[in-house]
Amino acid sequence: MKAFNLILSSLAIFGAIAPLSAIAETITKDPDGRVYVRTGTPRTPVSIDFNSSPVTRRVLANECGLLIVRPLTATELPQLIVPSGSPSILPDSLPVSAIPTCTNGVLSITPTGSFRTTNNSVVIVGAQPNLAIDVSITGKRTREFTTNACGVARVVNSASFNIGGVLKVQGGSDTLVNGLSTEAPPICRRVGEQNILYLPKTNSGQQGVT
Repeated sequence: MKAFNLILSSLAIFGAIAPLSAIAETITKDPDGRVYVRTGTPRTPVSIDFNSSPVTRRVLANECGLLIVRPLTATELPQLIVPSGSPSILPDSLPVSAIPTCTNGVLSITPTGSFRTTNNSVVIVGAQPNLAIDVSITGKRTREFTTNACGVARVVNSASFNIGGVLKVQGGSDTLVNGLSTEAPPICRRVGEQNILYLPKTNSGQQGVT
């Protein structure tokens, strides 16, 4: 609420208005860790790669005790996998093998240990059959977002998704999340026939209002 008041108070002082298209693509974060991508183009898709983003998935072991962990992105091998209650696994250190057939709880071939497949899945052996567990997967993940009426896409952490330390917008260069400017969230309001984007007061004393 404090950040919101700051925006409102600065609007009373700085009333400059510019076309929405005047805003270049800008990435910021708010004090709560949410990330905002301002593109200047309303209601359009934005593709974001999260290169070090841990995601928690519920994975069910098959009746032979194989826990098959799918990659976050089909073409990318995960960087790290941590099954709940078990040691972490570095997928790139695992041997490559095919998943053996499981018939009535019996494997056609008994693996000597965990392995990865040619399609970047990681197979953990020795799990309790037919039991689902939480698995943390760290690696590249691509998500699609849609900008609001003011051309802003918002990215939020959740129980199963963490923004992580590095992101890439629309195939551009890597952006360090810790290096982003921290400011109050942009506010989109409908005023008459226009969508107005209110930006927080900057350190230079200028208020962005489009």
